[in-house]
Amino acid sequence: MKNRKIHIISFNTSGFKRSKDKTYALIEHIKNENNNKHTIFCLQECHNSPNLIGLLINQLEEFEIIDGTSSQYAGVITILPKNLFVVNILKKDERIVSVHIKNELFEGYLHNIYAPSNVQQKEAFWETLYNSIPYQENIPQIICGDFNLVESLSDTLSEKITSKKSLFHFNRVVIKLRVSDLSFENNFTFYNLSQEHASRIDRIMVSHNLLEKCSPTHTLPPFIPSNHLPIQTSILLTERIMYSDRYCISEEIFCLT
Repeated sequence: MKNRKIHIISFNTSGFKRSKDKTYALIEHIKNENNNKHTIFCLQECHNSPNLIGLLINQLEEFEIIDGTSSQYAGVITILPKNLFVVNILKKDERIVSVHIKNELFEGYLHNIYAPSNVQQKEAFWETLYNSIPYQENIPQIICGDFNLVESLSDTLSEKITSKKSLFHFNRVVIKLRVSDLSFENNFTFYNLSQEHASRIDRIMVSHNLLEKCSPTHTLPPFIPSNHLPIQTSILLTERIMYSDRYCISEEIFCLT
């Protein structure tokens, strides 16, 4: 029985600043990554760069590019191979791209997010996310991106964690969607320029009914310059698993990495 793998990579790019070299390096990596396997890219902090979006559309014709880069300060992009899923766009703006994805083996919601670092904006962001993300009990949720949130001192080299008020709004989303943070194999995902400060603010969360199918999130070497590291995860759905009340997966092994 042949395994079927799909990769999800989440990466805060730290912006492109009209750099064509960085854009071409991104395009080359996406093409190479998809030579013999399917990969979904969830990118954050892409900014409002016409060069970036234009080149992505022209160079990645076999991909669906969902662009939420309306701001010069934020911007998220989700890139999926066109033959991978039927995609329905639910929401896209400078900080959230939410899609419903479905094929013969899998159905779910995929949310690519870039949370603000400002405390007041952060609280409003999580409240918006709480009100805008749909929830259906039998359809799994996958949330990935730059959460700009430090839950505990073990997630940072500093002595500061995110405010209790911001964590309250964040936890409302977690409880509503019934998602949990995946275990993490590395220490941190973000480093400042001098590397005197580091934290884990990039993460991937999935529905509870997917947790036991998931491998730990792990970092990858950055394929373009950034002060964040790309993160990747895998979800394994085995043969004859009743995934929802509506259908049964019975023909293949389906992996999401």
